[in-house]
Amino acid sequence: MMTRQRTLLLVSGFALALVLLALCSGAGLPGNWTVVAGGQPVTGFAGLGYAVGGLLAGLAIAFFALLFVGFILTGVSLLVMVLFAVILSGMLVLFSPLLVPLLMVGGLMMLFSRKKKVAVYPAV
Repeated sequence: MMTRQRTLLLVSGFALALVLLALCSGAGLPGNWTVVAGGQPVTGFAGLGYAVGGLLAGLAIAFFALLFVGFILTGVSLLVMVLFAVILSGMLVLFSPLLVPLLMVGGLMMLFSRKKKVAVYPAV
């Protein structure tokens, strides 16, 4: 077994042992859950249901809030990339007249520095 898997298995087992220890000590029994709903304390299985429902609603809200933040950050990053591309292409168009003499000199150098091709005839 790989060390990463072994470590994950050990951490998961330790967390499960802590949860079972908490349940056996009475911390998680349904009689100990007390939720205040409408100004009245709700205990027992109804309190447990309210508590679990509230936790699930909180997890769902946190998930969708983080998802929404991710969408916003993605949109902003795309906007910044498009803005950068527009500015860069504008700068290239703006400075393109300065590149014409350099390109002409380079083209002439390439034209005159060609190697002469030697004809190779097959042996008869």
